[in-house]
Amino acid sequence: MAGHPDDKQLQAWGASTKGHERVAAVIARWASGQDKWTMVPDTKAFHVDAPPATITKALNLLVEFGVLVKESTDYFVAADR
Repeated sequence: MAGHPDDKQLQAWGASTKGHERVAAVIARWASGQDKWTMVPDTKAFHVDAPPATITKALNLLVEFGVLVKESTDYFVAADR
């Protein structure tokens, strides 16, 4: 799953019945306006209502797509947009 998600992918995630994909769409859109190595804030800042396991799954999906990187237990924006 290499490569950053495009607008079509983000729309599909946003409309998905899978909670982690909907959360990933929100975080990916936020990340697109951030500088490289900006730390992902507490997910409450994104106003998503999802259990911790769903949020972790979303963050890891974004790592797979190269949107985020994981260092220890923290997530950061992978590249400048």
